[in-house]
Amino acid sequence: MRNICKSAILKPLLNDYFAYQACDKNERRDRPPSESLAIFKEMKDGTDFGRKHCIRARIALDSPNGAMRNSWLQEKLAQLPRTNLDFARLYFLRTFLSKKKLTKVVDTGIVTGWDDSRMPTVRGLTVPALCGFMLTQGASRNAVTMD
Repeated sequence: MRNICKSAILKPLLNDYFAYQACDKNERRDRPPSESLAIFKEMKDGTDFGRKHCIRARIALDSPNGAMRNSWLQEKLAQLPRTNLDFARLYFLRTFLSKKKLTKVVDTGIVTGWDDSRMPTVRGLTVPALCGFMLTQGASRNAVTMD
């Protein structure tokens, strides 16, 4: 199935979930553990054969919860658990954010430059002010409109 997926004719079909799943399988995923351990030993020894390989985690990609796939790996490596936060875009009322309009404001001399505190850019804000604003706003999965 791998060579069919490389076909230029079937590339547009990769948007179809089932075609993508058929192409997503890797021939190394079904390698027996004994062979993987032998290659890992070669990698630790630093042989030429071992240098041509890399470590891949063998995880269940069919899990519906993507955030839970790597938790066991983090535990084994004694890493702090990481969380993925999803948040929506923040919209501002009566504030233009396009580069074209902001450039016009700077070029006409309405503001002193890109680092003017009246500019709605990261340069125009101090870091503590930006951090304080985002902490008071909080994360939201819904689009938020600020006045």
